[in-house]
Amino acid sequence: MNNRPLEAGDQVFHPTYGFGTLEGVTTRDEAGQPQQYYGVRLSDGGVLSVPVARAESLGLRRVVNSLKSTL
Repeated sequence: MNNRPLEAGDQVFHPTYGFGTLEGVTTRDEAGQPQQYYGVRLSDGGVLSVPVARAESLGLRRVVNSLKSTL
């Protein structure tokens, strides 16, 4: 990713699930520890939850050009 953190409304790409729009960040309790997750509304339908701490290593990337021009 670049220097700016991902924010709601950003268009993103996940190598396994494809293109989507970041809806926001939620916090869940995982084994007694709070964990943050990005909620990504996928272009093909559905919502993907991506752990914020692992987003970069999982391949979640901001779309540099607009999603419309990429498609």
